[in-house]
Amino acid sequence: MSKKAVYPKVAFDMGAIQAGWTIWFLGIITIIHIVKAIVSIKMGGNHEGFFVSSFVSSNIYMFIIGIIGLYAFLPFFVKNGVTRKDYFIGSIFVGIGLSVSIVLYSLVLSGIETAVIKMANLPINIDNSGADVFSKDEDDILIAKIVKMIVVSPFVGLEDNWFLSLILTSLNLISSYVMGGFIAAGYYRYGWIAGFGFIGMSILLMIIWDLIWGSELGEPLASLLGVGSFDFPTIVSILGSVAIISLVLWMIRRVTRRVVIKL
Repeated sequence: MSKKAVYPKVAFDMGAIQAGWTIWFLGIITIIHIVKAIVSIKMGGNHEGFFVSSFVSSNIYMFIIGIIGLYAFLPFFVKNGVTRKDYFIGSIFVGIGLSVSIVLYSLVLSGIETAVIKMANLPINIDNSGADVFSKDEDDILIAKIVKMIVVSPFVGLEDNWFLSLILTSLNLISSYVMGGFIAAGYYRYGWIAGFGFIGMSILLMIIWDLIWGSELGEPLASLLGVGSFDFPTIVSILGSVAIISLVLWMIRRVTRRVVIKL
């Protein structure tokens, strides 16, 4: 008789905790956004919609809880009799669920924001076209460009293609989550020195991620390889992103499959 899988319970328990963190996170960035909106109303002009303004912070947040998710929850569940496989599968569902939830929340709040501004005839214009958090300076050194690439993922504005924007943003958040887990897995099993190698692999994969979406932030790798910008069809970019996420998940599974749990 086969043993009943417990990954649904892992997903529920782990998801409940990280959902609590996410509610706090969304609450904080929502308050910050409201304050920025009030300032914009007084000053007039353009104002980034919530979907855009939450983009970078959400990617950073998912990356951080991806690290915490593996480094803290894997030992906890294994010590309580949960198999590494059940933890792994459950964590995947949590990452996808949180990513989609954040995207939907951002979309709904952005829509409410736009409706309120129009009905109240407030003196500001909502801009959902881009996420220009950092200026693109050609004089930036390679390290600075890589840091920008890590922080600012490829972005498609809602006004350009809302459906593709939702898909890409969800993929970005999922990738941030699994990249965090990948780095945590490397540090947990092999220690600090080897862990830097996992950071290097993550940076390389994120640069490739940018390149397949035609992002200018991927230019450091393009310059090193002596190639120009890539312009893949959308479906190829989506499949490439799924392939990268699948590869990282496979590596996490290989690293954690027989990892010794520290007391």
